[in-house]
Amino acid sequence: MNAGSIAALHHRLVDMLERHGLPSSFNGRPNEIADALPFAEDRAHREYDRDSASRFREALAAVLPEFARFRAGFTGKASPVHFWWGSFDLAVTRFSGRAAPQHPGGVPGLPDRITREAYSQEVSSAGFWAAGVAPVEPFFYSYAYPEPDGFRSRAISSGRYDEGYGEFVLPYADVRASSDPDRLLGEFLQSSYAAAADLAKWDRQALEREPVAP
Repeated sequence: MNAGSIAALHHRLVDMLERHGLPSSFNGRPNEIADALPFAEDRAHREYDRDSASRFREALAAVLPEFARFRAGFTGKASPVHFWWGSFDLAVTRFSGRAAPQHPGGVPGLPDRITREAYSQEVSSAGFWAAGVAPVEPFFYSYAYPEPDGFRSRAISSGRYDEGYGEFVLPYADVRASSDPDRLLGEFLQSSYAAAADLAKWDRQALEREPVAP
C-alpha cells in the first residue's frame, strides 16, 4: 500500500489535531535515532506493509499478558504495561521508591527534561523491541538505572548481558521456539529484575508479592 511520505502523514496528523482543538506542537524528531530527519522534512516515498504490521500487532498481543502478570507481582510503584510511541517498544517499569542520580541525557531526538523525569527514581525496566531501524532481530530486554555494581556480570536464568545495548537481552526467536514460552519469558523478566533489585538493595520484601491474575 502506498503510504506517501512521513512528512505527508505528519501534516495530516497535525491537521487532525488542530481541527479537534488538541495540542499540535511537539518535538517533531524520531526518538533514539542519531541525525534523523524531522518528520515534517522526511519526504521520501514510503510503502505500508500490512502483513508486517499485523504480525507485529499479534506479537504484542501475545507478549502483553506475561508483562501484565509480571507487573502484578509488584506492590510498589510500577508503570502500566505501555507502548512507547517514540521507539516502538512494549515496556513495563518497576521503581524502588528512592531518588536516582540525575540522568546525563543526550538521547538522540529526546529532550533531556523528558529523560531526566523518566529516570528521576531508581528503576528496573523490561520490554520487547522489534528493532526495524537497526539491523538486528527482535528481542526482549531488561536494564537498571542507575546500573548497580556487578549487574552486567550477574547470572540470570535466561538471556545474556549485551555490552552494546547495556542491558540483558533475550531473543524473541528463542521465546517463540520454546516449548513453554510464557515460562521462559517470565523467568527472564523476574531474574533480570532480581539482579537489579538485589545488587541495588531494594526492599524486596516490602515491594513484591505473589503475582495475581492481571
